Amino acid sequence: MLQGKTMFGGIEIFAIIDEKIDLSNIPKNVILSYKVITAEYYLMHRQYHLSDEIYMDYLEDAKFLYGEQGAPTLLIAKGLAKSYAFKKKYLEAEEILLDIIVKMKESLGPTHTITIETMNQLSNVYAGCDRITEAIEMKEKCCQTMVANTGLANTLTVSMLTELADIYAKLGMYDNAEKLLNGALAAVIKQFGEYYDDTINIIFC
Repeated sequence: MLQGKTMFGGIEIFAIIDEKIDLSNIPKNVILSYKVITAEYYLMHRQYHLSDEIYMDYLEDAKFLYGEQGAPTLLIAKGLAKSYAFKKKYLEAEEILLDIIVKMKESLGPTHTITIETMNQLSNVYAGCDRITEAIEMKEKCCQTMVANTGLANTLTVSMLTELADIYAKLGMYDNAEKLLNGALAAVIKQFGEYYDDTINIIFC
């Protein structure tokens, strides 16, 4: 018996995942949400062959029910790309994410948070396969857009900034890394205080 939670079609869903449950009389859209939770559970626990199988099996169903640009379809595709990246199947992950980003720019807009988060996911794929120039270029764009949209004291923005700072540090670009982290740290402390989770995460970068 497993427990999981995810965002599906704009709705937060919490479910008890029972692998023996009979799904024969359950509507397909409910099954999809149920399966996404299951796949994310397996992904979180590094059982990538199981998450791959579920994402691939239900991607076509999502396309049929919600269309190529439907939020559930894009969510499942993003999950499959993440699973591929964890398995170091970077080319497959890149192909999926490039397609998703085009669709998100059309349906959500180029500066929407979900679009930017997906672009950041692609930058992590580039970093994982040592395409560092592309990773930095895309992650810098993501950080700039997130700072403009939400300010520095935002959890997702802080996460992207610390990832970029980590790349800078690994390349010996310590001044760049320090400037990013100091800016984010000052903003988070000002808004949330010294003991907020993001504050502590930045301090220990």
